[in-house]
Amino acid sequence: MALQTQQIFNQTLFVEVNSHSLFSKWFSESGKLIQKLFSKIEELAERTDRLIFVLIDEVESLTIGRETAFSGNDPTDSIRAVNAMLTQLDRLKRFSNVFIICTSNIERALDAAFVDRIGLSLYFKSPTLEVINSILTNCVDEMKRVKGLFANNGGQPDWWTENLENEIFKKISSNCQKAKLSGRALRKLPTIAYSIAAQNLDENDYGSEGSSNITFPEFIFCLYIESEKLINKEIEEEDKNFKEENKTWSFNFDKLRDCLTQQNGF
Repeated sequence: MALQTQQIFNQTLFVEVNSHSLFSKWFSESGKLIQKLFSKIEELAERTDRLIFVLIDEVESLTIGRETAFSGNDPTDSIRAVNAMLTQLDRLKRFSNVFIICTSNIERALDAAFVDRIGLSLYFKSPTLEVINSILTNCVDEMKRVKGLFANNGGQPDWWTENLENEIFKKISSNCQKAKLSGRALRKLPTIAYSIAAQNLDENDYGSEGSSNITFPEFIFCLYIESEKLINKEIEEEDKNFKEENKTWSFNFDKLRDCLTQQNGF
């Protein structure tokens, strides 16, 4: 938007507000901090050749429903903060060069008067199946590029085909979609799965160059199990404890293939 309006506005400012920093332990201080913040924004907006974007993340911290605030420990101060926020938003209406952008994961917690002042509401749903698969694939590909994370430099057994890997990823992605994971949670999942695979490793399970003995199919199986846990599916105890079945830590690849085939019809 700044590029599209550069012939009108000579300067563009982006102001990010940490909503938590506007709260004070002192009575009525929060409302004063909010007023001070918006007064500064008004000063910046006085220049009509300046375009200003103000981002307030987790805005529910400042605009919690006043009826809900009565159930808190200090409802009066919370209501003062909400009132100050609403008043300052109304004052900014006279500036056509200021855009207020707010984010929230708890729409029901927002004060009704604040919701009425919103010009445009955009709802972002959970990632689609294709997006989930893309996020997981990118994360796993990045892990493959890190030297030493997988045994044999990420080499795979002959039976591990690209088609099998794709089918397993589809099932994992489907589980993540059912669990309604956010993009942030999706990026954490491969790391969690790797930590599960590595939890029983000791110093003898690493090569001279620090490479681990975790195979790539082994890691994918842990990723699959973690995705199953997300939707509260029961995993057979023998599959949960597959590491303990062979004390030499030689993973049973055939069991992985057969288990996934039987459970999911691959």
